[in-house]
Amino acid sequence: AERFLYLIPSCFFSGKSALLHALASSDGIQIHNTHNIRLLLEAGADVKATMSDGDNVFTNLIFLLGETEGREPEETAALRQFCLEATQLLLSHSAEPNACPPEESLVYVCINQYEVHLPLLRALLDSGACCYCPQHGPSCWSGFTLVFERLRVLMNCSDSGITHTDALCRAETALELMVGSTAHPKIPSGWKVIPSAYPVHTEHVLGLYRSLKLMGSSPATLKHLCRVSIKCLLRPVPLDAKVKALPLPDRLKWFLLLENGKGAEEEIQ
Repeated sequence: AERFLYLIPSCFFSGKSALLHALASSDGIQIHNTHNIRLLLEAGADVKATMSDGDNVFTNLIFLLGETEGREPEETAALRQFCLEATQLLLSHSAEPNACPPEESLVYVCINQYEVHLPLLRALLDSGACCYCPQHGPSCWSGFTLVFERLRVLMNCSDSGITHTDALCRAETALELMVGSTAHPKIPSGWKVIPSAYPVHTEHVLGLYRSLKLMGSSPATLKHLCRVSIKCLLRPVPLDAKVKALPLPDRLKWFLLLENGKGAEEEIQ
């Protein structure tokens, strides 16, 4: 409570709103301010507030996500968990995580390191965030091309901290989340994948690429459109509890949440 009271007058001295101050003064490890952020949002704090230099409610979270190098694993995990919780709070009050230039977009940042940010990426896409530049479209930046580029880097690096197989599995999950968040995926025109850039699992990578290109040029299935429409109706996020409360079989709930395995999905086709 004392911390919360301190935040209120801070805007008079720093030019920041109380919400921006609570976010900017959180380091994700020792200082979280999650409770204060929740209280401020529930009291009607403006999630669209910005500073004169352009900083917004996601600016510090983007900064923190880039500060994990060299930290102990426990600190990194705590920092990412704080960013996830803070983002979920902001999204539940209709904060907009998309932006251009790309380095100011939390969606871009998460896709660009999809291998460590899948939970956060899921929360963002569930909220309705698009996986491409919101102002200029996929020709500016596209989450689909970002995933393949990041996968290329991981497959050509021996000290990335992740196996090639795991990198591929997480890339598949990221692509599935992006495809499942929109009625029709927007694939950049002229985009091509060079097979020689992927020294391992080449055919699997090409299969993912061809599947995406086909989806981009074909009508969406009714099953897919139903999933997207239902998720839209259940917003704002988080969707997990809302979907699980629906009077539906578990397999359909898994399908809506994109948590089903291939076998389960085949059974409901």
